[in-house]
Amino acid sequence: MKQKMLIAGVSRRQGVSKKTNNQYDIANFVTLQPLIGTDANFVASGFKAVEMATTTEAAMQAIRLPFPCEIEADCSIRNDGKLQIDSFTAVTSENTKPQSSTKTAA
Repeated sequence: MKQKMLIAGVSRRQGVSKKTNNQYDIANFVTLQPLIGTDANFVASGFKAVEMATTTEAAMQAIRLPFPCEIEADCSIRNDGKLQIDSFTAVTSENTKPQSSTKTAA
């Protein structure tokens, strides 16, 4: 399933567990999801950061993106019922284009 998402960052953690001595390689996107309060006991607006699992290949591809950015993600449902981002395409617009870091002489 395809889904547009606002991404704040990406992380990849790898190593060896001290408890089990098993190797691990965990990759996540940090997505920005709407935070809207709708009842008298909860008042909120803006966004909340939610980590979403991804493949290590997608994480390494995303590391070069200018954050925050919008992506169109191909998602699947994991065995635990949570969404995982399998692959993505960056969505570009005038507001999300990276600014050039090259300075010109005046």
